[in-house]
Amino acid sequence: MKYLKEYDGIKSTTMYTISPTTKRTNDMCRKISDEIFDIINSNINADENEGEKLKNIYNEAVNLTLMNNKSNNIKNTFKKPRIPIPFYGFILDNRCFGVKKNHNLYTQCMNPKVEGMYCKVCAKQANNTSTGKPVYGDITDRKDQWNEQLVWAPEGKTKEVPYMNIVKKMGLQIGQAQQIVEELGWGPIPNCHLEERKIRRGRPKVKNVAVEDSDDENKPKRKRGRPVGSFKKKEKKKEPTDEELIALLCGE
Repeated sequence: MKYLKEYDGIKSTTMYTISPTTKRTNDMCRKISDEIFDIINSNINADENEGEKLKNIYNEAVNLTLMNNKSNNIKNTFKKPRIPIPFYGFILDNRCFGVKKNHNLYTQCMNPKVEGMYCKVCAKQANNTSTGKPVYGDITDRKDQWNEQLVWAPEGKTKEVPYMNIVKKMGLQIGQAQQIVEELGWGPIPNCHLEERKIRRGRPKVKNVAVEDSDDENKPKRKRGRPVGSFKKKEKKKEPTDEELIALLCGE
């Protein structure tokens, strides 16, 4: 069973599966509960209005009990998508609200919530950032800023890429991804994710701009290397002769 909710302007999907065994058990529990209530009600001296109020309170308690049982089944039966899927505005409200890089698709973290709106890992990241959010941000902010131009990027990070880039890089089947998002209750993957974007690697080329200088036009071009004669040979000091040494010693 799939449920699509919308609250505070956020599209969100709660996805879970109730197995036939669980459904039969719930139906059986409800039937037994109704029979117990009828026995109790028949032994209570209550007027019609009080009996109706008691019946409503009882039904609410039974529904709450079965809902809690169903929530446990949701937690146990949820399965993460087998392959990366793109983000295009939908949020799973029973999953962590952190953003994962996920091959530059920047998708929702699929771990269960543990602390507030985040899982254990994303909560730890949020506690160590100045924004109070995980490293790659919060999925609700991502949803508010998302558009089909696919130019969103966390602060200081590279921008998102179309899903088709990842499909070709990893050898995925687009039909398999469409089936997964259909199971999640989302709409089809939009065309902006189905067109590959050419990404240039490395630094951009620098254009050489020629600057004319009239003063430099008439100057002769210098040859490469050091100019000839730039280094003067050091003159060797002449050693004094024996006569000169004797004269120096005698003070002449």
